[in-house]
Amino acid sequence: MTARKELQKNRVYVGQFEDIGFGENSFDGITMIHVIEYLPDPQNTIRECCRILKPEGTLVVITPNSGSLGRKISK
Repeated sequence: MTARKELQKNRVYVGQFEDIGFGENSFDGITMIHVIEYLPDPQNTIRECCRILKPEGTLVVITPNSGSLGRKISK
């Protein structure tokens, strides 16, 4: 079995989110933590999230705050 198949069996997917091919209304929730700032097309990713979320689903997007105390301390 290839590593990719083994990962998919355990519900870990490799590749671009939009290319995985989840069905519509597949998820109750999606969480993206410190991800959106690295995406080549964040609008397309958000559209895909909306497509695969159930009608009452929740999308949580957390982005870093460059003005936060933690950021100032870690410089």
